[in-house]
Amino acid sequence: MGHTPVSSLLFTRARPLALALSCCAALVACSDGNSNNKPSPPEPTPTYVATIERTQYGTAHITADSWGSLGFGQGYAFAQDRFCVLADQIVKVNSQRARYFGPGANNSNIASDFAYLGLAVKANASAAVAALSAEGGAMLEGYAAGFNRYLRDTGVDKLVGGCAGASWVQEIDATSLMAYYLDVAMLAGSRNCLDAIANAAPPGMAALGITPTFSKRLPKGAASNGVAMGADYAANGRGLLLSNTHLPWEGELKYHEVHLTIPGELDVAGISISGAMGVQIGFNESLAWTHTTSPSNQFVMYILDLVPGDPTRYFFGDEERPMEEQVFSIEV
Repeated sequence: MGHTPVSSLLFTRARPLALALSCCAALVACSDGNSNNKPSPPEPTPTYVATIERTQYGTAHITADSWGSLGFGQGYAFAQDRFCVLADQIVKVNSQRARYFGPGANNSNIASDFAYLGLAVKANASAAVAALSAEGGAMLEGYAAGFNRYLRDTGVDKLVGGCAGASWVQEIDATSLMAYYLDVAMLAGSRNCLDAIANAAPPGMAALGITPTFSKRLPKGAASNGVAMGADYAANGRGLLLSNTHLPWEGELKYHEVHLTIPGELDVAGISISGAMGVQIGFNESLAWTHTTSPSNQFVMYILDLVPGDPTRYFFGDEERPMEEQVFSIEV
């Protein structure tokens, strides 16, 4: 297998602490020289260290000695390949499509922004980040830092993939990244109802007029499969696994191939959804795994009767309940 030269990455974390220390240094440089105001020596800034090696067909092999640095290397490598895809998804889950792209055809961007606010994706993401293991949290923070470092190294005007110079390109944080992961997890569920959620209107207020009111990100009947073969039927005597997934070849659902190594702890190769940390379909020395897309309806719609004459109250069994009002605002 042909190899390209190895590049080592030794970068400072993009964290508020580092920014604060930089500001302090600038203030000291402008001080009046009074010896009574000597600053305290700054605390060492945490660093990420990762090595990225690209093999013949461009696959990134990333080696690091910690989960944070491994995530940093993966985030940087993904940004090299498909920066604009993830940047666009972050705009979406942050409910900023209308801010940067206008209302959209039939108010589609407005609908997207309000739907994600209504689903509380960012709030749920904050809770999900807090619930991560120490390793998972470190890897998530590292991934965002690696993605951001690539942006700073490259500069917005030199990005490839259709977003060079775009006003909507921005650095990301762990919460926004987790919000994107939750959005992907809703692909076969709530994401089918984004337009319907945004189109709902209380009495006396006009709806956005979104049509159709149900999204269709995955075509009806889309599915995929995996085939496992036991050792008795495999030429290698160990078993084989074929992963034949049917997600799209474009957009945020396109896979990204990677090899991740923490010496003595982790050695796994495979693919992840664009912008996702770790490996979702892959193998290590002892095990291979896959997942599939099902054509089944993976959510259930319930119709609740409204209280006659009071359209913002409904029946839950024999109990009357008021609808809860939530007020959101977006920039268009």
